[in-house]
Amino acid sequence: MRFPGDGTAAYGKFLKKKAVFIARDLVPLVYAILGSARSGQERYEDGLLSKAACELLAIIDAQQGIETRSLRAAAGMKAVDKKKEFDQAVIELQGTMDIVISGVKARRNEAGEINGWNSTSYETMPHWMEQTRIEAAAIPIAEAKERLYGRLSQNSSAEAMAYMGKIFGW
Repeated sequence: MRFPGDGTAAYGKFLKKKAVFIARDLVPLVYAILGSARSGQERYEDGLLSKAACELLAIIDAQQGIETRSLRAAAGMKAVDKKKEFDQAVIELQGTMDIVISGVKARRNEAGEINGWNSTSYETMPHWMEQTRIEAAAIPIAEAKERLYGRLSQNSSAEAMAYMGKIFGW
């Protein structure tokens, strides 16, 4: 969890619901391709984002670095029957690069003592990028794809490039 905290790499389920690190220098390109300049509410209204994801995004935006338990409570999703919906919404938001896993926080009891398992914390991608001094790439998607292809093709196998081509559309 050190890499997201110090800005070395973004971490999350960004690609095909698989947890991956994205190197700092590639974050702007991948964000330009997979992210959206439109708000979560706008995308929800157009049917491009689920209601649960839209609600979680608003909470994370208002409480950057919120940990999982607090997020579930704030969203009214603490019940066991809401866990699947919560998990799907969090994965959806990572897949659209709206949010990033920003670290882990220790669970503390009422006395402030560490008690129980650590919990994942989330930030919006724009906030995380700002905090880690990563500038968004203000370039067209086609150019971002071209640059990403060029960078990845330097060190990747043909099989890896074919897999990435399915994700990024080249």
